[in-house]
Amino acid sequence: MVAFGKKLKETQIQEWQRYYINYKLMKKKVKQYAQQIEVGAQDRRHVLMEFSRMLDNQIEKIVLFILEQQGKLASRISMHNEQHEVLLQRPEISQIAQLREEFRAVGQDLLRLLFFVEMNAIGLRKILKKFDKRFGYRFTDYYVTTRANHPYSQLQQVFKQVGIVAVVGALSRNLTDLQDRHGSYLSIYDQPSLPLQDPVIDSIKAAVDRLTNSTNFLCFLGQHALIMQEELPTPLDDHVDDERYHFVSLLLNLASTFLYMVNTYIIVPTADGYSISLGAAGTVCGVVIGSMAIAQVASSLYFSAWSNKSYFRPLIFSSLILVIGNTLYALAYDLDSIAILLIGRLCCGLGSARAVNRRYISDCVPVKIRMQASAAFVSASALGIACGPALAGLLQTNFKIYKLTFNADTLPGWVMALAWFIYLLWVWISFKEPSHKTEVDIVQHEASTRQAGNDALEKGLGQPLLLTSDEQQQDEEGDQECDGSEASEESDRPAASIASAYRLLTPSVKVQLFIYFMLKYSMEILLAESSVITTYYFSWSTGTVAVFLACLGLTVLPVNIVVGSYITNMFEDRQILLGSEIMVGIGIMLSFNLIGHYSVPQYVCSALITFVSAEVLEGVNLSLLSRVMSSRLACGTYNGGLLSTEAGTFARVFADVTITLAGYLGQNRLSVWFRSLLRIVFEAAKAIMGCGWWWRLITAAITGILCFHGLCHAHKVPNYTFVQHATSAPVLSYYDYIIVGGGTSGCPLAATLSQNASVLLIERGGSPYGNQNVTNLGSFGDTLADTSPKSAAQRFISEDGVYNARARVLGGGSSVNAGFYTRASPDFVSKAGWDGRLVNKSYQWVEKMVAFKPPMLQWQSAVRDGLLEAGVLPNNNFTYDHIIGTKVGGTIFDLDGHRHTAADLLQYANPKGLTVLLRATVHRIFFRTKGMLRPKAHGVVFRDEAGVKHKAYLKKRSMNEIILSAGALGSPQLLMLSGVGPAHQLRSHNIKITLDQPLVGRGMADNPMNAVFIPSPNPVEVSLIQVVGITRMGTYIEAASGVNFASNPVSDSPQRDFGMFSPQTGQLSVVPPKQRTPEAIAKATEAMKALSNEAFRGGFILEKVIGPRSTGHLELRNRNPDDNPFVTFNYFKEPEDLRRCVDGIRTIAKVIQSKAFSNFRYPDLSIQALINMTYNFPVNLLPKHDNDSTSLEQFCKDTVMTIWHYHGGCQVGRVVDPNYKVLGLDGLRVIDGSTLLESPGTNPQATVMMLGRYMGVRILKERFAKNRSN
Repeated sequence: MVAFGKKLKETQIQEWQRYYINYKLMKKKVKQYAQQIEVGAQDRRHVLMEFSRMLDNQIEKIVLFILEQQGKLASRISMHNEQHEVLLQRPEISQIAQLREEFRAVGQDLLRLLFFVEMNAIGLRKILKKFDKRFGYRFTDYYVTTRANHPYSQLQQVFKQVGIVAVVGALSRNLTDLQDRHGSYLSIYDQPSLPLQDPVIDSIKAAVDRLTNSTNFLCFLGQHALIMQEELPTPLDDHVDDERYHFVSLLLNLASTFLYMVNTYIIVPTADGYSISLGAAGTVCGVVIGSMAIAQVASSLYFSAWSNKSYFRPLIFSSLILVIGNTLYALAYDLDSIAILLIGRLCCGLGSARAVNRRYISDCVPVKIRMQASAAFVSASALGIACGPALAGLLQTNFKIYKLTFNADTLPGWVMALAWFIYLLWVWISFKEPSHKTEVDIVQHEASTRQAGNDALEKGLGQPLLLTSDEQQQDEEGDQECDGSEASEESDRPAASIASAYRLLTPSVKVQLFIYFMLKYSMEILLAESSVITTYYFSWSTGTVAVFLACLGLTVLPVNIVVGSYITNMFEDRQILLGSEIMVGIGIMLSFNLIGHYSVPQYVCSALITFVSAEVLEGVNLSLLSRVMSSRLACGTYNGGLLSTEAGTFARVFADVTITLAGYLGQNRLSVWFRSLLRIVFEAAKAIMGCGWWWRLITAAITGILCFHGLCHAHKVPNYTFVQHATSAPVLSYYDYIIVGGGTSGCPLAATLSQNASVLLIERGGSPYGNQNVTNLGSFGDTLADTSPKSAAQRFISEDGVYNARARVLGGGSSVNAGFYTRASPDFVSKAGWDGRLVNKSYQWVEKMVAFKPPMLQWQSAVRDGLLEAGVLPNNNFTYDHIIGTKVGGTIFDLDGHRHTAADLLQYANPKGLTVLLRATVHRIFFRTKGMLRPKAHGVVFRDEAGVKHKAYLKKRSMNEIILSAGALGSPQLLMLSGVGPAHQLRSHNIKITLDQPLVGRGMADNPMNAVFIPSPNPVEVSLIQVVGITRMGTYIEAASGVNFASNPVSDSPQRDFGMFSPQTGQLSVVPPKQRTPEAIAKATEAMKALSNEAFRGGFILEKVIGPRSTGHLELRNRNPDDNPFVTFNYFKEPEDLRRCVDGIRTIAKVIQSKAFSNFRYPDLSIQALINMTYNFPVNLLPKHDNDSTSLEQFCKDTVMTIWHYHGGCQVGRVVDPNYKVLGLDGLRVIDGSTLLESPGTNPQATVMMLGRYMGVRILKERFAKNRSN
């Protein structure tokens, strides 16, 4: 890079040499001032005064010379005007032509004067900037403001250019009058709309514009495009080839850039949902987004080469390819093909004409507006980044035209296809193909202006890019002259290949390209992964994600304004680079979900810091690259812009591959891949940069970026300091609230109450964390099959003869169920008398922590489409809401298959206000009766796993309460054990009666489930409940599939565990319960071991009866709270329930027979054969009938199973009031599923968790109100 002082010396007009700014002297003075202040030899105020005086002298010298030259020019024009007057009387063509040339000669001298002014202006700016950086003082603002605004200002001559404008006006008028107008002598003042077409005037105007309008920000922004500009002017730079420039063509290129960036980012908010709807994992969005970048690697090369011959044809081809690509992207939904989706995006990448857009600006736009055009190119890109996601947020609709679906997933494709078609027509009609110069022509034109700089650059290939202040100063203060020898013709030619372009890169430029790669990598992960992260952690809608990404995109221009106008004037590029890299690292570290609850503010702050810092880094990085790249990379096919584009594109591809690998491999296997990758990165960094601190810095940054995804999405075990085993609890303790049961409702209730009270949460089971049977989706069947004393699921068999289970673990049923998450219907909420607004807020509170959008793979997609074929309409897509039709519901399993339970809601808790005891079984509630109008609960007694008795009491405040959240079996059972229940039953167990309440234990109901097993000829994914058909007949159709019914895929043990098919305990065992002798179990196990996994391949489609209407009762078995009570559900006692079951089985048959489901059934197996096969499973203890002639009614009765949605026993209006206070008692509430009159929605867990939060808020409000009244 050639120092300014040397370049100034080379370009000086020799006869004016003594009037130029004494740049070398002023630099030395700045250095002397700094040294004097450092040693205390000079006062800062004295330095400022002396430096100001020196600047004033230099400016006065320059301005007085400008005035002198303007006077000379004015005298010459006056003399020529006299000759002009004579020619008007007696015109002669030869004399007119000669006079015109003399006027032009005046214009050429004026042009020289303008170059003189500009060179001095640049020198002054550089000196002021050096002074500011040396002294850390904004002297420039003060100096320019005071000198420019003073009435005697000499700078006004430079800023206002009154004299220069007057000279230009005189020249323009005379040259216009001397033009051949066929006898018409119109003045420029008469028709200002007719500008003078004269090269000299055009060059003068360009020089004036450059002097007055080229602000720091515009230059800074324009350099982002890596369209190379010469900092110092030369007369040849202002030669304007008007035949090559066409404004509308420039506008079309900018529109192409804008549309392409919109096209790139419009799919980001919906890519994960689209992938899931086509049967892929959500993280395949990385491949979907990245496929465009992969194709762009190739398209950048062939479009750059094509633009050597034409600009029009590449733009037409690009538009056609993008119309096709976006159409395929939209059609993939109706074709149900992820392959079509990817082909569409690849086509879009192949249509990237950004290389053409950049080449058009570089080759065809006049120098006088090239910087503005470059800035417009960057601005169009930035606007596209913002508009893409914003537009996606507006496309939230769903309708069909004929057989084409228009929804949030497909509309981005349709809209962009239409936009590119309109653009294609516009190009066809309006684009003007410029005359083409060969690369040799371009070189010959530019060689004289770039030769010295190019020689100096290519001689200094080993020098570092970022010099320290001292090094930079020493470099600029050298007196060595530039080598003026002629460079060879070969050295001026553009790079002819990627290899030759690479050889032109200095080590320091390679560092900058590597930094560019890193920042593009981190930004791509941030943008492409935003929808997955925000859905995963915060359940953001597509619209919310779109607004967030649009806001990020809108920061591009403001940030660059600040950087270009202010920051670059205050700090060295080296400092800005290092500072922005550190801030990017901080942003990435802040995004890690390392401890506690991962909040929206944390994510938004980390994203803003990362994105904005990366923008700053990119701006300074590209600005540096545009100044230090070889001029041989300024033109031709393999130019600097192409190299930076390729580096950025490879980074995007690499980032998108990382996202997809993370989704498929999971954290454990991905970490191994990361370690191998890091070794490669370190070696590559060493090879590129050599040994030194730079490679250590960059590889450290790469390490942080690569860990970004893994650390953000690793399954974290909450570090609960308030959770402990009951064995460590005190024998006696006091609290404001005692909650019995840390289940689905107990956890959110405790977390809420702990915010403003002391809370004890007692759970009879253990922790779900670290228990593979609980946390992993594939172990669902293993949990239910585990009958050990400490199992998370405690088996019981109802008196009806149906197997069932109750939870015995923190998190309750949410720790052992199938994970389906869906809200109750608005009608249910209304009947319950709940506040709808608070209900919605409570649902959202739960969903932010535990609810996710499931990955829709092949089996579940086939079930969904089969339901639609069967007439369960409409298609409601993904939603948590309860709506008639077919929908994809939520799940509490994340994208890695990890379960998130109600226990996760304890992350909301106040650690200082909550104590959670595990393995603590409550035996009885204490009541006060003396002096009371009615009994009041005031304490509990519980035993730890060692059998030690503990007591916990309420603090003496009237608002304090005991709350039962032990579930539909535990809560009525504990009430009875505490003397609250039917008197005759309590007496039979010698329990002291506290309150005769005959309705405790009544109204017990369990939604009957019947299923049909469908063996599959093709592999199926492991899935639990994801799709539901909510029919108008009072049944819900759901499905589950995969080897989770047969084995444990996450276990490293070679031993096979048959899960729900286990001969010993499985609900779907091939050995009937009454025949499960040790010998029979061993024999069946050996036989099953010989079977391949294909024998268990397939899934179940099941139906659940709404309600139900049939109810039963609960009775104590004994006085041991660890033993299950007797429960009778009376399945199908009411004919309406049986009718609904039959309708559900018929709907299942339609789904199985649908075209959509054909890949997952054997064609030779009839529906009756499938029903008979399912019928023969020993799913319960009920007697079997001959199935050959059995009706569907009998099939429903004989194969009835539980779906674990039992409820009742402490129902509202019977045992508790609408505020869930136990009737007839004080200080006691029941808040859980035992209070429900019917099962809410298709799965009750969402509503039960919501109820815990809802009532916690209501109780705290009551407490506050009572405290205020007191």
